[in-house]
Amino acid sequence: MFAQYLFLARVQFIPKERITHPRDARAACHDYIRIRCSFLFRETQDGADARRLEEQLTRELSPELNP
Repeated sequence: MFAQYLFLARVQFIPKERITHPRDARAACHDYIRIRCSFLFRETQDGADARRLEEQLTRELSPELNP
């Protein structure tokens, strides 16, 4: 349910017709997460390296929900 509200503002406008029914919104959110959301982890030496890596990846990948 939380993911539905978290992503609904963006996910509802992906299809040509706006999603209005809660069941359809839930399905769209599940599909969005399954298709577009993943994670990897890398070890860094310290927090500064982690911040630099995050900034670099954010620029390169341009994630829709993490500007």
